[in-house]
Amino acid sequence: MIKIYKQVEKLEYLSNYSNYGFYINGIYYETVEHYYQSEIKIINNVPSKRSAIIRKRVNNIEIKDIKSQKEYIIYKGILEKFRQNKEILYKLIETRNQSIENNLEKKIYGSLLQKVRLKLKKEILNNILTESKNTEVYIIGHSTPDADSIFSSYVLSRILKKLGIKAHFCILENHYDYCFNDIKLINDFLLEKPEIITDVNDKKFILVDHNDNNLLKHENIIGAIDHHIIIGKIKNILEIEYASTGLLIYDLFKEMHKFDQKEKKLIALTVLADTDYLCSSRFTLEDKKIYDELNLDLNEKELQKKYFLINDFNKTIEHNLKTNYKYYNYNGVEIKRAMISSYRKEYEQYFDKYKQFINMQNDLWLLIWCDYETKRTKVLFKKQEVEFDYLLSSTSLILKYLIEKNLF
Repeated sequence: MIKIYKQVEKLEYLSNYSNYGFYINGIYYETVEHYYQSEIKIINNVPSKRSAIIRKRVNNIEIKDIKSQKEYIIYKGILEKFRQNKEILYKLIETRNQSIENNLEKKIYGSLLQKVRLKLKKEILNNILTESKNTEVYIIGHSTPDADSIFSSYVLSRILKKLGIKAHFCILENHYDYCFNDIKLINDFLLEKPEIITDVNDKKFILVDHNDNNLLKHENIIGAIDHHIIIGKIKNILEIEYASTGLLIYDLFKEMHKFDQKEKKLIALTVLADTDYLCSSRFTLEDKKIYDELNLDLNEKELQKKYFLINDFNKTIEHNLKTNYKYYNYNGVEIKRAMISSYRKEYEQYFDKYKQFINMQNDLWLLIWCDYETKRTKVLFKKQEVEFDYLLSSTSLILKYLIEKNLF
């Protein structure tokens, strides 16, 4: 739950007094409160026998009682505020399905924010679907794709096909190699292979599990669905911090698509693979609630024993940095992220060697090292080291922490 008891800078954007202006019927309003007071003044100044006519004109709908009328005015103002200010639109959507309680202003504001959040999320999803119906679409994950990227792309392509959209499960030619840690898991549970795309100039794409548009023309990207809350420059983007992109896709489509057992199993496997088999702190209580909806009889411990792998330290440093690698453009800063998995012995033997190698690079690297024996995480960024006494594999959460601590 998000509780607003006092003015907190990071939550200020939720307030109806925050300065995120918007237009309604060609008139500019600095805040939701300005819009509300303007509309209420019109209603209060109209003789009672004409008030119903004016209320209908103001809101383009007919609402009988004045209380509901006032609530609708607030709702419309909140809706346009977020709809016309993309930076806070994404912030609101990133709050997932959390309830919002506002004790600073009218309590109804919290529930109205939740209604606006749901509507805007559906609008973005509908935009993606509408644009996809007019063309063939190619669903691609990130380079060196892991289980979440591959399984999510495949499941989304099946969903779109059921909705009458010509969708292709694919991967770009130069980025075909699967993530080392997930090769066996992918091959054992998905016999279908992605199409390999060589020419991208005349195709339309939906990005899954990433929002890096450096490899594609901006106008060729219809939208993106990603569980990393790192804002790119893509229209129609749904970036929400879930345990996996697969789980996000399930939550987005469960009301319009009947998931079969194969799709549910692949979604569950995206969660297991991206949370280190439910050991990572990124697997939240809300994630567990949605994961349990899949209602599958999986033995997570046995799957972990069979498929969980640490890095092979007989390989070169360059090789291991590329086995679980992602490129990010975070607020205009280009970052190469590498994730290393080990036990304590390998950490003590190799971490300093990797640190020395990365500190010599000209590019900006973020190294996330997870020690699965001690359940600790070591982060290296800009020659600074940060340690967490729990497993933390979420890049976006780590970057947020670095910013909050002025280490970015």
